[in-house]
Amino acid sequence: MARPFEIFYTFPQLQENADRLIIHWIPDAKLRQYINRLQKQSQVSEAVLARHLLETLRNNPEDAIAKKLLVAFLASFSANVAWRVKINLETLNKTPSDINALFQDLFQTALEAALHPLEFFKNFNQHRSEEDFWYASFKSYTRHKIEGQVYDRLRKTQGFETLKHSNLGLAARASKIRVQEALQFVGQAEAQVTKLILAWKCFQEVKKALKIDTNSLQQEHFDAIALRFNYLCGETYPKVNGKTIEAWLKQIGAAVRSYVDRELESLDTPRYKQEDEGTISWGDEIPDPSLLLGWDTLLFEEMKQDVANFKNFLHYLIDKLNCETQELFVFIHGLQMVQTQIAEEIEKNASTVSRHYKKVLQQLLSQLAEWAKQYQQVNLTSETLNNMKVALKEQLETYYTDAIDRIFQETFNTLSSSSWQFLKLYYLRGFAIPNLVKKLLISQQQVQEMLTDANQFVQEGVANRIENRWHFFLKLNGTARLQILTLIPEKFKNYVVIKN
Repeated sequence: MARPFEIFYTFPQLQENADRLIIHWIPDAKLRQYINRLQKQSQVSEAVLARHLLETLRNNPEDAIAKKLLVAFLASFSANVAWRVKINLETLNKTPSDINALFQDLFQTALEAALHPLEFFKNFNQHRSEEDFWYASFKSYTRHKIEGQVYDRLRKTQGFETLKHSNLGLAARASKIRVQEALQFVGQAEAQVTKLILAWKCFQEVKKALKIDTNSLQQEHFDAIALRFNYLCGETYPKVNGKTIEAWLKQIGAAVRSYVDRELESLDTPRYKQEDEGTISWGDEIPDPSLLLGWDTLLFEEMKQDVANFKNFLHYLIDKLNCETQELFVFIHGLQMVQTQIAEEIEKNASTVSRHYKKVLQQLLSQLAEWAKQYQQVNLTSETLNNMKVALKEQLETYYTDAIDRIFQETFNTLSSSSWQFLKLYYLRGFAIPNLVKKLLISQQQVQEMLTDANQFVQEGVANRIENRWHFFLKLNGTARLQILTLIPEKFKNYVVIKN
């Protein structure tokens, strides 16, 4: 699903066509209309919408719209999760003969997890949604938890049986990483792990060279493996024979069996308790390293420190940007203006705006990459650079949105008591102008003047604060000032919520 916000208003429908399964994504017209209206009122991102929906549902569990939007969000992961689990089962040789039936079961189980979003996100740490990259973490939590629930169901209904495969067969099918993890899992010492992995490598070489089927292994084959092992070892290990090699390979297979069939721990399993937050589950601790800087081997605490370092260095780079670039970033990431609005504001064409933005992004990315390579020892692969670019945009969005939010809040604080109460009635409680006329006992013209005066006061205050902070000027009656006016309802509602 490529279009923005589609994840919140489409639902998957599985259809069996001949011997194939086809998934159709069906949009819900009412939900799509709701999203469209929301976008017209204020330009929100998927991350902002997801945060809003989660908070709304927690505060009001009966909110049908928030619930349905989150059900669609959760359901959007169902096909991917079902596919990932199916592939994993195929890797472990756990699939039945009817693959379609298996996928349907997995898909249905994943969908069932989506039906109760309030229960689903019950253990999601609310403080976590305030951290950087929280939306990526939110989506990662969702996928991992649905996947965990699917595995829980499989464990109850089918189990992960390996009895159909011999220990030799398991050793033959396992990868080197799987063998190493399995041996470590069963508690083998490091020296023994090294020796057994070498025997496994010799097994794979001989099997491939002689084109041996695992089911037809003979003593002569084990003798050949032993010969290869002794040659590679030299004097490192005592000489072994084919019988020893056979025993070692079966030992490896048994370790793989124990590793594969180990009890899976649910993501809701309590991990530890904190006085302020209660019980913390494994699921609450899941980060999304793929959208940080590609540092997927770091521990959680180490990763948080690297994110902090990344933020600090990026803020240092932002502070060094010239006024022209600051203006561009304020418009794009702070005021959420589109390129045509920006082009009109700065009296340049949209393509010039686009080129300038891409050029500055590339410069920042190059500086961040050099910093990551030099000070964080990050291997700069193409995947890492792509992830870094995603993280860069996320941080720019957070930095300038937070700055603009603070400017609006400072301006709201300077409103007179009467203007404050008026905007609260109009924006927060949704009083229409005729209702305000009745409530305030004044004319419609006076109500309209009060609304215009309050909005202009906020608009001018925000514009002045932007100009003073970033040292550039906004055109009178330009698109930037009009955008400030457009943002007032959303910012006011958010501010009242924060203030209360």
